[in-house]
Amino acid sequence: MKIAVLGFNLLSSVKSLMVLTVLVLLGTGASYSQTKHYGDSIMYESHIGNSYMALNEHDGNYATFTSNGGNANIIIKLNVVAPKGTEIKFYIGPGGGNQKHNSGTISASFTSDFASSTPKTVSATTLARTDSIVVTDDRGALYVKVTGHKNFKLDAVEFTVKVEERNLIITNPHIYQRVINL
Repeated sequence: MKIAVLGFNLLSSVKSLMVLTVLVLLGTGASYSQTKHYGDSIMYESHIGNSYMALNEHDGNYATFTSNGGNANIIIKLNVVAPKGTEIKFYIGPGGGNQKHNSGTISASFTSDFASSTPKTVSATTLARTDSIVVTDDRGALYVKVTGHKNFKLDAVEFTVKVEERNLIITNPHIYQRVINL
């Protein structure tokens, strides 16, 4: 039977740990990148004109909701899962006509049935604007749903993921492995 045992020089290990701690506190070897993601495809739509305009980057071109009564809706699949805690932005176009009817709801869900989501009410104004929700599901969000009244407009759905990359090199020549044969 073979048992692996780690042996080390304590003084040298403490020195290496102190150097590593200083490097981490100074931020050496850590970098961050941010990547923007968008709505990628339409899973379902009802009473939406030019629905494809709600996909990809914000460009000022709008998908327009065409039904009275607030029953126009669209479900958009995101191009990647938005992790829990991520803010998802909805670019909403300026309202037209009777402003009280230019309202809607936005929600995000990991599944396309939206069973675990809580919709947020939003309203269009005379100017284009953004509104947002924060992903609360531990699994993240892969779908967004927008429901609205006639003349409600949606340009894009966008979120940013911050990725931390660590490139720390830990070396200690004083740690060695011995194999004992029993």
